[in-house]
Amino acid sequence: MLAMNYRGPYRIRKVDKPMPEILHPEDAIVRVTRSCICGSDSYYHLHLYL
Repeated sequence: MLAMNYRGPYRIRKVDKPMPEILHPEDAIVRVTRSCICGSDSYYHLHLYL
């Protein structure tokens, strides 16, 4: 499966990862179909990318 790997400022890579597996009875695999980000989150968390 395709995943994002954050390696530092301006260093974001697409990487292949193995498909997740259920290993324990209480595990769950969740598929995210939609998400969004608040405008203030993008301002205050921009340092994660820069």
